[in-house]
This record gives sequence, C-alpha cells and structure tokens, in this order.
Amino acid sequence: KSVAELQGKLKEETRNFDMEMNLLKQDKAVTLDKIRLLQDELVKSEESVRVSEEHLDVARRQLKGATADLHELENRNVSLEAENRRLSADSTSLQERLSEARQEADEFRRSDSRK
Repeated sequence: KSVAELQGKLKEETRNFDMEMNLLKQDKAVTLDKIRLLQDELVKSEESVRVSEEHLDVARRQLKGATADLHELENRNVSLEAENRRLSADSTSLQERLSEARQEADEFRRSDSRK
C-alpha cells in the first residue's frame, strides 16, 4: 500500500473516531442531564416525604388530643349520669314527701271541717 492510501485511511479512521467521540460526549451530556433530573426528582420526593411525615405527626398529635378529650367527656358523662340518678332519687323522694304532705293536709282539712 502506498503512503497516500495509508494517510487517507488514517484520516478516515481519525474522522470516524472523532465522530464516535462526539457521539459519546453527547451521550455523556444526555446521561448527566438525566442524572441531574433524577437527583432533582429525588430531592422533591424526599421533601414530599418529609412534609407527609410532618402532616402525619400533626394528625397523630390531633388524634391523641381528641382521644384525651373523648376520655374526659366519657368521664364527665359518667359523673353527669350519677348526678342525674341522684337528682332523680331526690325528686322521687320529694314527690313522695309532697304526696304525704297533701294527704296530711287533706286529713287535717277533713278533721277540721268536722269540728
């Protein structure tokens, strides 16, 4: 082979190599862009998870408070039911005393009117 042929072949191989290197550089740039986008998505996802965890913590605290309020209301309800039973018993006792007093008054009037 002649030197000119070898030089031509070398130029062609160099051109092919340069084109492949440019394609590889472009692929590398695209891959780096994809990595940056994925990193951005990861950061956003991590932030979203953090916010969700904060919301969950707030909801847990609210549930704990609501549960405490419910227990307090249940205890208050038990107290009010006991008070209601006591008042009902007092009312029954007073009604019986009133009925007895009326009977006594009726008897007194009858005996008084006979006199």
